[in-house]
Amino acid sequence: MKSEDIWEQLILGCVGFVQSATLESNKRILLIEAPNIIEWTEWKKMDNGNSVLLLEEQLLVAQKNGKLIEFDIHMISHMISGALNDLSIFLAESNILDKNQVYKAISHLLTGFRKDG
Repeated sequence: MKSEDIWEQLILGCVGFVQSATLESNKRILLIEAPNIIEWTEWKKMDNGNSVLLLEEQLLVAQKNGKLIEFDIHMISHMISGALNDLSIFLAESNILDKNQVYKAISHLLTGFRKDG
């Protein structure tokens, strides 16, 4: 899915992350083996340099366009990233991926950071 709406782009990006992380070809490496093989601080450093960084960029766009509350972007991005990582692990372990439920859950999570939310 694509959208021209900045807020919807944020939601869809988060949903896309969860869907990609939980793909059969990715979940074992990303969610099960990597955190067990790579030291936690190294895994987190890689996550910060990839997922968190991309999330921060999208949050800055949303904030500049008046869609996001005025708050520390780094704190918000780490909170959201942690939630998405944990959701991905839960979904990968349970083998449940209802795309509509994932979209709704992420949408509700992000609403707390929306300026007019």
